[in-house]
Amino acid sequence: MRQITRLIVDSREKGDFPKRLIAELGAEVMALGAGDVWIPKPAGFIIIERSTYSDFAGKLMSGRIW
Repeated sequence: MRQITRLIVDSREKGDFPKRLIAELGAEVMALGAGDVWIPKPAGFIIIERSTYSDFAGKLMSGRIW
């Protein structure tokens, strides 16, 4: 299994989640255009979007998720 060598956390994320990623995994912080966390890969990125159910449903309905 390959290890994740780099994480990037959106600078607008609040709360314990981004703080823990930074402290425990050495995540970088920058303003991301999409998603809350990026995992760089050779052919692009894995983008993780953290949302409540209602926020996610609203993003789907408005088309913002795509």
